[in-house]
Amino acid sequence: MPLILAYIAIVGVCVAATVTDLRTGRIPNKLTASAMGAGLVFWLVAGLVVGHGLVGPEGTVSGTVAASFLGLLCGLIPFAILVMMGGLGGGDMKLMGAIGAWGASWRIVLDTTIYALIAGVLIAIVLMIRHGRVRLTLARLFGIAISRGKAVSPDDDATAPKVPFAAAALVGIAIAGAEHMLRLWPPLLG
Repeated sequence: MPLILAYIAIVGVCVAATVTDLRTGRIPNKLTASAMGAGLVFWLVAGLVVGHGLVGPEGTVSGTVAASFLGLLCGLIPFAILVMMGGLGGGDMKLMGAIGAWGASWRIVLDTTIYALIAGVLIAIVLMIRHGRVRLTLARLFGIAISRGKAVSPDDDATAPKVPFAAAALVGIAIAGAEHMLRLWPPLLG
């Protein structure tokens, strides 16, 4: 039962993040920070109620605050690297941390990331077609391939469409959560 409640909560957080990301191009810290904290508190209480304690039975961390904290770190650390490289925004990183905190599993973070990246690519393709930027994008990719990334500057065009990562993360957690709930995973790991 705690797992179902956790997935309902994180899908709700992702829906709220998607709405604000689409409207403003940002995911507010108020949403992500409170979601990370709430995920940790939820799994602390759930672990104690179910009897797993803080760490879990016999050293396992499943269904505990330790699993939630591990999931939080697995969401934050790899995405912090992407933020430092300029590939994503800080709100996207914190949203993945919240997904990890609520999902309480590194596997959920990994599966969500894979599905979110696939959804993000599909969203980017639709945006390129819709905004007539396919030729420009292909030329830039060709330039990057030829120069090994050295001669092509980033797209500074303020009118260029941006991929709302929160929408991609929502698709990712919906698929990963369904697989986890139906015990179909690890589909991409196995």
